[in-house]
Formats: sequence, structure tokens, C-alpha cells
Amino acid sequence: MGNFNESVAGTTDTTSINRIITLINERKMLLPALQRKFVWTDEQITTLFDSIMQDYPIGTLIFWDLETEVARRNDYTFYEFIREFSERYDDAGYFNPRMARPLPTYTEPNKLYAEPNLYIVLDGQQRITAIYIALQGSITRKRPYKKEYITRELYFNLRTNLYNNNISANTSSDIEEAPTSQKAFVFLSNEELREQQNIDYNNNNDKAEWFKVKDILNYRTVPEVAKYLRTKGLEIEQVIYDNIVRLMNKVHNERIFKEPLNNY
Repeated sequence: MGNFNESVAGTTDTTSINRIITLINERKMLLPALQRKFVWTDEQITTLFDSIMQDYPIGTLIFWDLETEVARRNDYTFYEFIREFSERYDDAGYFNPRMARPLPTYTEPNKLYAEPNLYIVLDGQQRITAIYIALQGSITRKRPYKKEYITRELYFNLRTNLYNNNISANTSSDIEEAPTSQKAFVFLSNEELREQQNIDYNNNNDKAEWFKVKDILNYRTVPEVAKYLRTKGLEIEQVIYDNIVRLMNKVHNERIFKEPLNNY
């Protein structure tokens, strides 16, 4: 099967996370009118990222590859992906934004990933939305038993040993039951981040080194990652180097969605 940008109408293909983010931001990857509300929990999102980091299969994506002019001519209704998800019914992040009708003409043909067609997601909405929120936005949820809402972003503990080949991997349930400071991925508010930065774990004064996951979009190469680690004084810690390079490759370089057994 060919590259993602060579796919034909009605097929699925492999692609990278960064490619998906780019197409969503360009409004070239959209949801059909039959889409449902985003329903994943924070734990499902962190488990998805853990699966990606451990090379576990996370399924395929199915798209309707549609010519933009055909969609415009037939006045189809499409929706954008949520970036800043919110549980508050009156927040903009509660519903997927509806695309203008008729669809606007694409006016940036010189962009790196400019596409003549639309990719309409038929299967994979929850996974793509989870990835998009983690790498571009945030999640606002109600505090249990309170009227207060709290906004969190996804962080990665660069000192985790979960992805060290010499250490047996934890199960998803082990990860969810572990203290926050021992997890690989966790959603944190600014206040919770400050609290976690003061917590030691494993009884050896090693602190979790929390890295905002969306920041990995700023680092596409090993030299860029190495420069970032030097500015933080972390360049000599092998586990930190291995983890951030692994995350960089998962986002920018690897095609994490596998080819399907059947095409549609």
C-alpha cells in the first residue's frame, strides 16, 4: 500500500501522528455529520500513548478520500476535531465545531502538506481526537462532587523505566494504579504540575521529570532534542535521552497506524 498522501478513495493507509495533526490543522481531515461526541476518559488517552510507546497495535484508520470540489458542490456537512475538550455543556469544547458551508476554498497551496482532497474519518475518531487533544490542546473536567472545573494537559515522565527493554513492562492496570509520580503519562493542571515537581518517588530522591507532550512537536531531530536536554541540564541521563527520542520518533517519524486487512 502506498504512502498516506497517495491513498485513493475509500482506502485506509499508514501515517504518522505529525501528519495527522498537520491535516487537521489545515482542515483537510474532517468528521462526517454522523460523528458522535468525544467520550474517552483521561485514562484511555494515557493508555493509548503508553501503547504507542510500547509498540502495541492501536488499530487502523478508515477514511473517505473525497475531492474538495465534489464536497463543495454537494454541500456536504462536516465537522472539525475538538482541540480544547470541555465537559461543560456551554463551552465551545463540548461540541465539535461545524465547518462552514459551502466549504471554503483552500488558499495555501505552498504549504508543506497541502492536499487537494479531504480525508473524512469513518473509523478512528476517538483515537485521533485523543491524540489531537494531547498534542494541541487540553481537557477540562469537573472535579468530583464539586462545581469547579479544572483544565489539564498531557505530560510525559522522562525518567520512566517503562520503556527500558531491560525492565519488564507494566500492564495498563499497573500503570493506572501507580502513584502519579511513577506513571509515564498523566494529565496535570499547572497547580498539580507544581505539586508533582516536589514529589520524590522510588525512595531514592529521583524526581519525575515532566515533559509537556505537545512540546515534542518543536523537536523533529536528535540534535534538536539534544540541545533541549542541554538547556535543561539533563543531557547526561540516558533514560531521559532514550525516552524523549522515542517519543520524538513516535510522533514525527513512525507510521503508527497499521495497514488494514480489508479496504473499503
